[in-house]
Formats: sequence, structure tokens, C-alpha cells
Amino acid sequence: MRTYDFRGIMIPVLTAFHDDMSLNLDAIPRYAEYLAQNGIQGILITGTIGEGMSMNLDERKMLIEAWAKTVKVTHQHLMVQVGGTCPPNVLELARHAENCGADSLLCLPEIYYKPKTTKELVAYFKLVSASAPETPLIFYNSPTITVGHVNILDFLREAEVEIPTLRGIKFADDTFNRAYDVLKAVDGKYVVFITNNTMLTCPG
Repeated sequence: MRTYDFRGIMIPVLTAFHDDMSLNLDAIPRYAEYLAQNGIQGILITGTIGEGMSMNLDERKMLIEAWAKTVKVTHQHLMVQVGGTCPPNVLELARHAENCGADSLLCLPEIYYKPKTTKELVAYFKLVSASAPETPLIFYNSPTITVGHVNILDFLREAEVEIPTLRGIKFADDTFNRAYDVLKAVDGKYVVFITNNTMLTCPG
């Protein structure tokens, strides 16, 4: 399996469109170079900011291909968010991202038919992991829209056995204490991305 060794700032990139709402793939090399020149060595595509859930399967696959080609030149870590669509498409996107050489995958749980138990959540990510068995997988935890009622530490304990590719969690919670508890509990075993801007705001 590919080693997950990225540390630093990762940017969730925007997706460029033409006026007719078709993808503007030609903008990607210039965009990536601009970010690289400004010290950004981690790229996250097809996430919430990147309009991932607004695109169809073919569009997301084309975007993956274009960015995978670009980062070979700019030498940036490419993380692909594959969740937010129907399960067969999630698995297809995971396979496609791995085949294109993505460095890591990020995945939301099922958004509408949400997992109700830790066991269901583990089963979902086990399928994603099996579809891209060589690529490190990051769990995208956004409690307000996904699985706020599932204990994340219980998930990580079960995932350690069931999901061999799991390497971390993107923690989009609005409470610093919860994020800190997870960070402390994993004790370096998993990478933890703290992504809520309000957590980085200092009073006064």
C-alpha cells in the first residue's frame, strides 16, 4: 500500500467551470502552479468547496484525471474526495482515483441514508477501502451533515482491525474540545485534519 506521509497545509481547491457549466480543465495547471509557488503542497479535490457533490460521475472522473496529471509536474500530494454520491459511484471513484495515482482518498459517509451505528459506518468504509486497497483512506467527519451520533473513537478502534487502508480523519466539527479529544486519543496512530476555521480564531 502507498505510504501516507503528508504533513502540512492542504488546500481544498475550487473547481473551475465555463459559462455553459462545463468543466474548465485548462485552468488546472496554472492553478496548481500558483499554489505550489505559494508553498501549498497538498491538494484536495472534489470536496464540498470543490463542487464534488454537484458533478456527475464522468465529470468527477475527468477532474481526477486532470489533477493527477498536473501534480506529477508540480509534485503536490493529491487527495481525492470520493463520497457524497450513490454507493456504486463512490466505489467507482475510489477505484478510478487509485488507478490515476491519487496519493490518498477522503470519503464522506452516506449522506442521506446515514449509518446509525458504528458497525454500519465501519462496513461502509470497508467497502471503500476494498475498492482502492493500495491507497490511504481518510474519513471525512462532518457531524452536522453526516454521523454526529456515532462515537468517532469507537469507529477508529473498530476500523483499526477492519479497514487496513484507514490513515486518518478530517475533523470538520465546530467544537475544539471534541477535536482535541480525538487528536489526543489517537496518539499519533492516525493523522487528524482540523478543518473548521473557527477553531483557528484567537479571541481579542
